[in-house]
Amino acid sequence: MALHDEKETVKDQLKTANEKLAKARQFIKSQDKLFREEHSKALNNLAGGQFDEAEESFRSQIKILEDDISRLKRLMSEAEQRYRREQGLMLGHIHAQGMVIARQHLASQQKGLGTSGGPNSWLGQQRRNLGQSLKR
Repeated sequence: MALHDEKETVKDQLKTANEKLAKARQFIKSQDKLFREEHSKALNNLAGGQFDEAEESFRSQIKILEDDISRLKRLMSEAEQRYRREQGLMLGHIHAQGMVIARQHLASQQKGLGTSGGPNSWLGQQRRNLGQSLKR
């Protein structure tokens, strides 16, 4: 009978320990829930205003950068147009200068053949001019 009474007391102690454990778990869960709620409220209150300010700041920075990008694109296209115009003018001038040189070359060849038909080189000219005096 003593064992039976001891068994009953141990069962009662186990039951009360389990009830205390369940209450402790419930208390911990409720405290954790309250802590998380308070923490989230604090973050929302603190970060809510700052988040709006940060978002507005980022939006203004984005707007400024987009304006800079559009301005730089416009400047780049203007520079490209200016370079193309300059290149066209330079090529036109080079072509015109080449035509002048070609015409001068053709005119000098025709003039050279029509008058004396002699040599155009320096040595040939020296022989023609000094040739008589060298033979003596």
